Amino acid sequence: MAVAQVFPDKRLTAVQLDLPYRSERNYIHSADIFQALTRLAKGRFASDAYVKSLMLRTTSTRQVYASFEPVENAFGKFSLGLGSNEVHGSLVESDENVLRRVPYDESVLEKAVIGVAPSARFAAPVDGYTAFEHLLVLMKVTSSLGTREAWFCQVNLREPLLDSISIAVTFQYIIHGFAAFLVAQNERMIGSACATLR
Repeated sequence: MAVAQVFPDKRLTAVQLDLPYRSERNYIHSADIFQALTRLAKGRFASDAYVKSLMLRTTSTRQVYASFEPVENAFGKFSLGLGSNEVHGSLVESDENVLRRVPYDESVLEKAVIGVAPSARFAAPVDGYTAFEHLLVLMKVTSSLGTREAWFCQVNLREPLLDSISIAVTFQYIIHGFAAFLVAQNERMIGSACATLR
């Protein structure tokens, strides 16, 4: 009887994301993690693959690698949408230092926001910024937390965030130190997001 050999899927090998610091920040920005995972999804799996979920428990001050296996000391988790299927993975802080720093000015986005808490949107995407960066700014504007800071911790999407389409965010509620939001694109609800309060 012939026995079929099982070969590991090379698409599921761990990969270092090679991320920079932004501006004066000394941690890896969630937007850079999201974009790196988006490139990974499209480059390894399919052109229509996307980041379906991203959850960060804390920040990373060193380089990050994405593993497609559960990792006990992971600081985050993610899933990639592949048609009707999903691939799950873990985000792990490595021992390697971050060697690059890039400029970043979110005030350009803040000036383009239409609306205030609890709902705000962009009339059109702002050139030079990703949809996820638009999302982060809208979460800050709509939560209206005064002196408290809100740090992104989770997003769950039913379809991809597209840089070419304007998004809107509606603040829902605060519970147990977390702020919850609804995310819309093209005037249609596509998911939810969450920020932890500090």
